[in-house]
Amino acid sequence: MKVIKMYNWESTFLRLIQKIRDLEIKYIQYFSLISLSLFSIQTVSTIFALLVTLTIKYVKGETMSIGNAYFFISIADSLRNGVIRSITMVSKFVPQFTHSTKRIQDFLTTDDKDSDLYSSSSDTSDGSKARIIEISNVTSCWSKSTDSFTLQDISISVEKGQVVGIIGPVGAGKSSLIMTLVKEMDLIKGSIRVPEHVAFSSQIPWIFNGTMQENILFNRPLEKDRLHDVLHACYLYPDLEVLPNGLDTLVGERGVQLSGGQRARLSLARAVYGKEDIVLLDDPLSAVDTKCAHGIMNRLVKKFLSGKTILLVTHNVNYLQELDHIVVLKNGTIVEQGPWSKISNNLDNLVAGETTPGTVVGPGQSAKLKDVLSTSKSKLTRPKGEEDRKTGSISKATYFKFFALGFGPPALPLIVVFIAAAQTLKIISENTGLKWVRLNHYQDYYTFVILSVAAVFAYFLFSYYVVFVTMRSSKRLHMKCIRAVLKSPLRYFDVTPIGSIINRFSKDTFYMDEKITFSFSSFFIIFLTFSASMILMTIANYYFALILLPMMVLIGFITRFYLKTSVEIRRLESMQRSPAMSHISETLNGMCTIRSSNQLNLYQDKYYELRDNHTSANIIFLVLGRWLGQRLDFIMSILACAASVSAILLSYYRVLSPQLAGLAVVYIQGSIQRFQFCIRQGAECENLMTSIERMFSLSNLESEESKLITKMSLKVISK
Repeated sequence: MKVIKMYNWESTFLRLIQKIRDLEIKYIQYFSLISLSLFSIQTVSTIFALLVTLTIKYVKGETMSIGNAYFFISIADSLRNGVIRSITMVSKFVPQFTHSTKRIQDFLTTDDKDSDLYSSSSDTSDGSKARIIEISNVTSCWSKSTDSFTLQDISISVEKGQVVGIIGPVGAGKSSLIMTLVKEMDLIKGSIRVPEHVAFSSQIPWIFNGTMQENILFNRPLEKDRLHDVLHACYLYPDLEVLPNGLDTLVGERGVQLSGGQRARLSLARAVYGKEDIVLLDDPLSAVDTKCAHGIMNRLVKKFLSGKTILLVTHNVNYLQELDHIVVLKNGTIVEQGPWSKISNNLDNLVAGETTPGTVVGPGQSAKLKDVLSTSKSKLTRPKGEEDRKTGSISKATYFKFFALGFGPPALPLIVVFIAAAQTLKIISENTGLKWVRLNHYQDYYTFVILSVAAVFAYFLFSYYVVFVTMRSSKRLHMKCIRAVLKSPLRYFDVTPIGSIINRFSKDTFYMDEKITFSFSSFFIIFLTFSASMILMTIANYYFALILLPMMVLIGFITRFYLKTSVEIRRLESMQRSPAMSHISETLNGMCTIRSSNQLNLYQDKYYELRDNHTSANIIFLVLGRWLGQRLDFIMSILACAASVSAILLSYYRVLSPQLAGLAVVYIQGSIQRFQFCIRQGAECENLMTSIERMFSLSNLESEESKLITKMSLKVISK
């Protein structure tokens, strides 16, 4: 982000992201249309089956008894909830499952690092002059799929206690040689003998989100005397004096609270705090001034690490004469190696003037560095470790704002109008069909056909409109978030964990793109179907309202209690996902250091702990769903029993027509299974809106432009 803002590339990257996003939305829209079309087919399957059956009966000149008609509708409804629903679910999820398992399989079958050409050396076999590192005719590269080799025919022998300098021009392969020793590159040929565990300080310092002390200890036990010596040798005491909390200062993700030199020395301190016999230092002096570099060489290399085997990559030729052995690399091969006396005579020709000699630091430079550290003290604040979390129910304004992004303020009301019209046509068409069965009037049949076709068309129109609105809203809200992040000040990236940002643009965006469309559509369809059943039953049997009203009040109370709890659990689950993502990003960035320090198991355990925290919240959410389901099933069983008994009695005493009574019973029986799904889909919509809420929160970040306008306004006012 620093590079993007420095070169004012925000607009360019925004266009690139928008291009990729347009392609993504295109395929998601296709998938959503197919999913909702399958769901619409499932919804209208009963009326379609009745239409086909009655048409066949009409063409053949046969009639159907009213009892057989109700039995047929009941069987068709059962098949819809069972067979047809299963077919639509399989058609939707099997392609997703196949594609996901293929990607996981490709990842799991990726070749592991080949360690057969490595062997562990012993540091006690031949006394103090034992060769502790042996590199024989090694050719290595970053990937075996390429034909170009980074290192070719490298042979180096390092005795115990030697300090070996590795020099050469930029791109010569110095860092690649260190990476080969820590087993991060693929060996094509040759062999390497090196101890299993080595201390390693990378060229780009890796700092994780923790305190200064935690970064130095790196999951190792605290030894106060050794820690004191390390801080002194790495010139960190002057930095600790200006940091607000000393060793307990939180350095932030990627060490954003520290300068480049401080990060380099902190990474160096972590490497030398351990007691490994081999120390690999990849250009640790490049990010520090000459005074610090001189002190590090004297205090650290000569004194603190005395007796250890050190491989030092450096560009500073002033210290080469103090080293035991020097290796000169160029274009991935060794052009010369030996002691200083052998290298010094031809040094200029070997490195071709690419190395940078040291300069003497003056008092002014030292004072300037001190001033910078002193003035930065007030800016060092505690990094933001948690996301902002809202509480309470989702506001109705969030719903209207989201749908209004797609089609303006009328978007949500139009969705309700479309589904209400479709459901009304469905009920009227079914009632007309049953009337034709009972009276056998031809005009009723033609009316039934027209209404059935209109109902099917209305359902599909509703599906396409919902997909159009939600996809457009999702696309616009996503672009608002991208624009807000790109225009936010750099301080936002310093205090916000990367996992939090990734979480918003991955899981929350997934919910917004794919889940919200189906959840809202299915909720509206099933809710209106159930409402129609209840209204029809009440019209047919007004005594049913005496049971329905208290049961609806009880259902409303239970649902409200569930929603309040489930929304908070969903928010907690979303927040618990961010630390796991941050940990993955942090681990991948420091993989070389973690592997060389044999800390993989600890970082795996930490990831499992974070995943357990996230899974715990997710399990609570699932258990809440079962809690709701049990209570709704019990209440709906009572309603179904009461409706069936009352309809039979009223029909027997001729208070209610058999046609209306039978249709009401069929509807209420079918609603038992769907009502729980309706309530859970409504709750799911509320829970999914937490992701929309989080995206709106991200889109409202303070931008650099607003800060600039505020400053300019203050200047104008002051004038």
